[in-house]
Amino acid sequence: MDFVKFNTIFSGADVLLWKQEGVISMFDWRKAEEHLNACEKTYAALSSGGYLVLNYVIGPLRERLNKGERTAELWKEIMATQ
Repeated sequence: MDFVKFNTIFSGADVLLWKQEGVISMFDWRKAEEHLNACEKTYAALSSGGYLVLNYVIGPLRERLNKGERTAELWKEIMATQ
């Protein structure tokens, strides 16, 4: 699988492109970070249940993102967080 990382001209967002079986896929990492921020705010407003989600679901995703991981798996996990 070939990966290419670049900044898009239209938004300046980090985007990861790859070509697999003739299909080009794109992940907008700025959108993923915005989604993760929104999830953090939602669960931070809750009591102990929100604390558990923040520590065991959102926290590890945030850590991977902050360490620079930019994989399809991470993007899908972030965007699946509700």
